[in-house]
Amino acid sequence: MNDSAKKHSQGFISAIIALVIALALLKYFFNWNVIDFIKSPDVMEVWDYIKRFVLLIWTSIIKEPFLYVWNEIIVGVIWHAITAGFDILKGWVDSQS
Repeated sequence: MNDSAKKHSQGFISAIIALVIALALLKYFFNWNVIDFIKSPDVMEVWDYIKRFVLLIWTSIIKEPFLYVWNEIIVGVIWHAITAGFDILKGWVDSQS
């Protein structure tokens, strides 16, 4: 592992440790619980709004182009190229035995 990857990994771990310490301090000094906050009606209402918004964007804008790209490019081209490659490999293996 090179030095920049080590520093990045150490930065991620230190960020997780800092987050855990911050949450513990919030609980200790302010009696604030993350789970209770997330389950509160106001936050649940916001999450419900975000979920409906994302679902609306998915169904009205993103779904059709995504499915076209998935079916025609990913499955249509790449998957068939992979299966054709395996057929060629299988034919070569069968001819060697």
